[in-house]
Amino acid sequence: MLPSLAEYVDQFLLSPGSVEVPDAWQTRRAAGWTLATHPTLPVVEVRSADDSHVGWLLGYPIDGDALLRDTLRLPCTISGESDFEQVERVLYGLGGRFACVLLTAGESRLYLDAGGTLAAVYSPERKKAASTATVLLAEEPDHPLFAKPLNDFPNLRPDQFYPAGTTAAEDVARLLPNHYLDLNRWQAVRHHPKQFVRPDDARADDAHVGELVDTIVKTTQAHLRAIARDSRNFYLGLTAGRDTRMLLACARPVVDQARFVTFDYRPVSGQGKHRLDIWASLKLADQFQLQHKLLAVEPISEAVRQDYSLRIGHAGGHGKSKDFYFTCREYLDLNLPWLTGFAAEVGRAFYWRSANEQTAAIDSEEILSRMRLPLWPPFTEAMDRWIEGLPAEADGHLRLDLAYQEHRLGCWASPHLYGAAGFRINLMPFSHRRIFDAMLQLPVEYRFQQRLAEDVVRAAWPELQSLPYNEWSGIRRVARQIAWPLRVVVRTARRRGRKS
Repeated sequence: MLPSLAEYVDQFLLSPGSVEVPDAWQTRRAAGWTLATHPTLPVVEVRSADDSHVGWLLGYPIDGDALLRDTLRLPCTISGESDFEQVERVLYGLGGRFACVLLTAGESRLYLDAGGTLAAVYSPERKKAASTATVLLAEEPDHPLFAKPLNDFPNLRPDQFYPAGTTAAEDVARLLPNHYLDLNRWQAVRHHPKQFVRPDDARADDAHVGELVDTIVKTTQAHLRAIARDSRNFYLGLTAGRDTRMLLACARPVVDQARFVTFDYRPVSGQGKHRLDIWASLKLADQFQLQHKLLAVEPISEAVRQDYSLRIGHAGGHGKSKDFYFTCREYLDLNLPWLTGFAAEVGRAFYWRSANEQTAAIDSEEILSRMRLPLWPPFTEAMDRWIEGLPAEADGHLRLDLAYQEHRLGCWASPHLYGAAGFRINLMPFSHRRIFDAMLQLPVEYRFQQRLAEDVVRAAWPELQSLPYNEWSGIRRVARQIAWPLRVVVRTARRRGRKS
């Protein structure tokens, strides 16, 4: 099945030669390079200190509390490595979802935002970079990528993905967050962190936690103000979990413009654990007068799943096709932005299993196991190479934190944004270099105890603490505490009755 690129919202293709794209796509040329973009993807010029054109900034960069819609002006000319370090500091100061193409006489590079949320892949053989493998290979209808059946990549479950730069196409690689693509050598190079001091020195003590929480809150609020200024309304997800509660708390200054959405999965998966999300979101909406909508997630066809999988370049399972793609497309206003709480898990020690992880134990197989990915040779080999590229003194915690940021966020969540419904903007407000760095500096025990959400909510909207995270409260909690032992007794009695 070949794609119709005219519908591939926010996607792009970069090549040193000419490219073939639909007429609706926009084409720009500079320094021998061609950049082709879907008409929905904003592109602004990048200019150096002497006003020379040195590249393009793609996507939705946020500078302070405003979307950057005009030219990005650099504080230097680009003639050497020290100049690129200045450029990197500029890019580190931007939030939002973006990629930056820098074209100079000496060296050309492709950078991603802190979470790699405007995801990119590349092919050294073809000397092309693109948003997805689908776009990169669209001129090759006989490529094996388009012949494989759905989910045969290799038999990934709906919640799995390709880690460590691997993709469904063996001759296409993914550019990870914290890496730039050297467009002269077509190699990925780590730019952050380049070095890591002794772990204990890099993390703050309890006395400085408040400053780090303040940084996280204020930076997230700036993201939300930027979106609120650019659009009359915007969507936020709402569940019983920590991440959406943190985002709700930070949205307090602009909450009147927010429209909250909770997916009701009961039509496709029965009652299950999703009842808690529904109950908690309805309670929060009622208590705090939020504009809230429940969206029933219906079964979808094989054609919809296949379309979704192509949109993300077969980056993993099609699990998000039924909600973030089909349900949103059918029932929400696509002229509004869609913001998710994803990436907040960087601050929650997502892959940690204890506060005393041993560095030697965190090898490629251990990381893949914690990601619940198969120990498939291409995965283990790629993860080995990734570990070799880490700062020499990175401890087990940093390995796991970067594994989350660069693999689960950069290889899974970010490519899925290309498959989401074609909202005016798809964005993760927690994806910012300043936020990630603050999260990684939090004390080990603090993060392991999941205290960040409580402190963010306490700082931004303390009344939201009245409802516990991922738990029932009030009479419902008491009823469930009574009902659960009774269920166990009844089930045990039934089993014994069948045996007798």
